[in-house]
Amino acid sequence: MNMDIKELNNDQEQIKKVQKFLFDMIKQEFGYDYVPEWHQDIVNMDDYYIGPERNAFLLHTANPVRL
Repeated sequence: MNMDIKELNNDQEQIKKVQKFLFDMIKQEFGYDYVPEWHQDIVNMDDYYIGPERNAFLLHTANPVRL
């Protein structure tokens, strides 16, 4: 399996997909939805991960190797 790891950038379409994935996982694993006190980083990814120089949000994608 070939894997790619890249840093989340300011692509709004990509950010929306990441936010949806994260909220889906929170719902699946913990059984609750958005809680403002806990999820400000997901809603404001630019402020927490993209903008600050010392922070990053890394994405992993698995690309099956074609034989």
